[in-house]
Amino acid sequence: MWMLLLPLAAVLYHLWQRARLLRAWEGCSRPLPAAGPPLSVIIAARNEAPNLARYLPAWLSQAYPDYELILVLDRCTDESAAIALAVENPRLRVVHIDACPSDWAPKKWAVDQGIRAARHAHLVLMDADCAPEAGWLSEVGRHFAAGQEVVLGLGLYRQYPGWLNRLVQWETAYTAWQYVGRAARGAPYMAVGRNLAYTRAFYERAGGMARWRDRLSGDDDLLINAAAGEARLGLMTVPGSRTWSEPPRTWREWWAQKTRHVSASRAYSLRSQRWLGAFHGSHVLFYAGILLCLFVLPTAGPVFALYLGYAVTLAWLVRHLRRTDLPVPAFFLILDFLFFLYNISLVPIGLIKAPSWRNRNRKYPKTPWRTGSS
Repeated sequence: MWMLLLPLAAVLYHLWQRARLLRAWEGCSRPLPAAGPPLSVIIAARNEAPNLARYLPAWLSQAYPDYELILVLDRCTDESAAIALAVENPRLRVVHIDACPSDWAPKKWAVDQGIRAARHAHLVLMDADCAPEAGWLSEVGRHFAAGQEVVLGLGLYRQYPGWLNRLVQWETAYTAWQYVGRAARGAPYMAVGRNLAYTRAFYERAGGMARWRDRLSGDDDLLINAAAGEARLGLMTVPGSRTWSEPPRTWREWWAQKTRHVSASRAYSLRSQRWLGAFHGSHVLFYAGILLCLFVLPTAGPVFALYLGYAVTLAWLVRHLRRTDLPVPAFFLILDFLFFLYNISLVPIGLIKAPSWRNRNRKYPKTPWRTGSS
């Protein structure tokens, strides 16, 4: 029976950490001012013509009095430029990138050039496949008006039938549970580029994207991991402030996306790596331990009792998590086990094998970017 001590200790630690994160999330709301400063919204797009046609109206119709939209067209060969330039809106400014330096990951270069072109001191970042909710910019502005330098928001995925989408929804909720809770406890370690804002002063103080310019992933979380711990931080989780994206529609697409995301964590601080290792490692040890005990112990009763206790506690925590208006899928116990399989298969591959990218433009352009109005 002593073999049960390992999964018991692991699950107690894991559930304790989850409860602390949830408590910190629930306690992070505070009154905010009613108005905010001028904002520069920066969106980098690489051959995103369908998304531009779909989302440009939503990006330009936010109920916020003073903002500009910097649309960075990164070496586009489709109809992106024609779609953007056909829009007649004084808020829209288009930055055309014709080439990318050979030692920069293209997305980081595009974001950096968009920041350089921005007119305002408060920067808001979002991806080209995202639709913001109606109160998105208003909530960002209120956080900046409260004196915050960095604002972390929620980037969620649309819901569709099928187990892949359920796993995407669970992983998204699971990740938000972690990074919002850690940030609320004063230890931010990541953000999602689909909903992130910071001041130009913070960006420059942190050294911008140059430090990680050769990494394919991490245009969002590496900057936050390195520098946000000393910044005045705001958490934007209320309904109306979120962004929504199309999720991966095939298992192959999801696998490629997640291995790319996981690879960025290799550049996290040692403190963040230790915490993430302990948090996810305790989850793995729990499931691995009870599976081992099922085969070794003469009776399965104690194993099932331990799992039942975990299931009841997790259900209680999920019930409270749903009070934050975060969409949490049904069948979360099955999805939690699938996440164990994710942790022992995909995560090691993402940590060992960095995703590659090819930069076909090997020379620095004489003019890195050129701007044009709509």
